[in-house]
Amino acid sequence: MAASILTFNGLDSDTDLGLIPTSLSGMNGSPAKTLGLLDIPALPGQIDSGVTASEAVRTLALGALVNAASVSALTTALDRIKEHLGTGLVEIKGPYSSTRAYYGALVGCDVEQFTPSALEWATVKLTFLCAQPYAIALTPDEISFGATRVAIPLGTAPSIGRDQWSAVIEIVGAATTPTLTYSNGSCDTVGTMVFTNSPSAGDSLVIDLGRRLVKTVTSGTFANGFTNLTAGYAWPALDPADGNVYGAVYPGLAVSSGTAHLRYFKHYR
Repeated sequence: MAASILTFNGLDSDTDLGLIPTSLSGMNGSPAKTLGLLDIPALPGQIDSGVTASEAVRTLALGALVNAASVSALTTALDRIKEHLGTGLVEIKGPYSSTRAYYGALVGCDVEQFTPSALEWATVKLTFLCAQPYAIALTPDEISFGATRVAIPLGTAPSIGRDQWSAVIEIVGAATTPTLTYSNGSCDTVGTMVFTNSPSAGDSLVIDLGRRLVKTVTSGTFANGFTNLTAGYAWPALDPADGNVYGAVYPGLAVSSGTAHLRYFKHYR
């Protein structure tokens, strides 16, 4: 494995951290799923509840060698690895794509002496737990749309995101009681969000899909916008299941009034 194609928070695994990769697992597979199965009294097997299967967190494991000029230098090298990777969320990129990354916390750092006679060498196993099990595009996509439906190209996983990767739609006025419509790849309506307020020119409505927030922006001042949302609304799912990614058939968005702008990060299973 070429070390230069594996990075942690932008640091090269070999030249920056002194890790010589020997194995890497957990990147190419998809997250495990748990089906909502129900027992059937006195009958064999189970029945599918119809609830959407939940996807588990992802575990990435790196096996590596660390070599130093002396025993004390090896200790220093291991300290540096634990310092850089042991706190907070770590961006893990490569070797299979240079345009997307996983984000995980270091939950295990196992170190063993390589051989009894090679004290300057150690084997290291680093285990990262990714609470978000998907690979995330490093740069966002941005799409503007209006009353005419616009298709939203997606990765292979729902791309509403969360935290700093949350998908955000801004409807800019002047807009009269705008209705946001989310449709599938066949252009059939999946759900709508109907707003009762009418942003003036330069004002807007901000719909944060990942955080499930609605804000009004009036003369630069943000306020809670949920009171302007009509009951029965449905959040746009940005789900590739609503289309056919490999057929380039995607779900779409439209807004009845005003001009809307979507900023989102493609997610991949």
